[in-house]
Amino acid sequence: MRMTTASCRMLRFRICLISNLKWRVVVASEAVTGIGDAAKEGVLAIKEGVATVFGPAAHEFGEYLADKVRFHRYRALEKILAKAAALVGQSRKPPPFKFLVPFFEQASLEEDDDDVIIEIWAKLLADASKEFSSRHMIFLRLVREITSQEAQLLNDICYRYRGNPEGRALWGVGDAFGYLTDSTIYKFLVEWINHLPSDAQRPFAVRLIEEFEVPGILISAVHYNKGRRGVWPYDYADDDETADSLSPLQRAYPQISFDILRGLNIIQEGVIDEVWYNDFVVSVYYYVLTPLGVEFFTLCNGGNRVKPMQGNFWSPETGWQWR
Repeated sequence: MRMTTASCRMLRFRICLISNLKWRVVVASEAVTGIGDAAKEGVLAIKEGVATVFGPAAHEFGEYLADKVRFHRYRALEKILAKAAALVGQSRKPPPFKFLVPFFEQASLEEDDDDVIIEIWAKLLADASKEFSSRHMIFLRLVREITSQEAQLLNDICYRYRGNPEGRALWGVGDAFGYLTDSTIYKFLVEWINHLPSDAQRPFAVRLIEEFEVPGILISAVHYNKGRRGVWPYDYADDDETADSLSPLQRAYPQISFDILRGLNIIQEGVIDEVWYNDFVVSVYYYVLTPLGVEFFTLCNGGNRVKPMQGNFWSPETGWQWR
């Protein structure tokens, strides 16, 4: 039977392909086994040298470390499960494996003496055991990414605010999102200009912070100036040492903790920029809990309500101080 031109080409292609594959196998085999005597002796010398220097010590240390890690993970999980059992009560249902497997994997890595994070892991497990939802998968990621430092910062943003304790001491943190707006700052500015308080020791920025820094909001800077719109530079409207200084929380915590909470969408930065009335202009820079942050704080706190304020007071001699 005569072969067509196309068939001949296909046959030649297959022969070349098979030959090429065989060649590759031979080359690979030679690369593994075709080492000369001198090269083999060099490889053995290196292996023996590594074994002499690191072998026994590395093996013993590895066994010791493995035992320590197993004990460490056991202790962390033991504490988390004990706390979760006390929180969950009788109404419980095991969450799905999609949650449980990464939960135990990540929670067991925590330090067993870090009570802040251990408590949050326990609350997460207890909450997921009552009525599991997709939000618990999100919370799992959040707890995994933070340390006790970020957890305490979140707590302080909600509890250690500088607002008026008589008016907003028992706010829910969910009320903070959207509380600071251009219109509310404008009304405050108008009231200040038209009815200037007689107490000169309490400058504009202090008054504004006391009005608007509520649970879930941290005001980081207030700029209060006098001038004309669109014409620079502006003049300071009053001699206020608080206007550009960091808040007590910003002095107590590193910026990276704020960045971590912001990167996880637990808090977000905001600015009320250039609110004008007559010749006066105000800008306010702040952090505020996001809706996700409110949900996460509610989980960590057991509710979205805050305790009576234990915040700060201001005096011209000392500035802001903790109560």
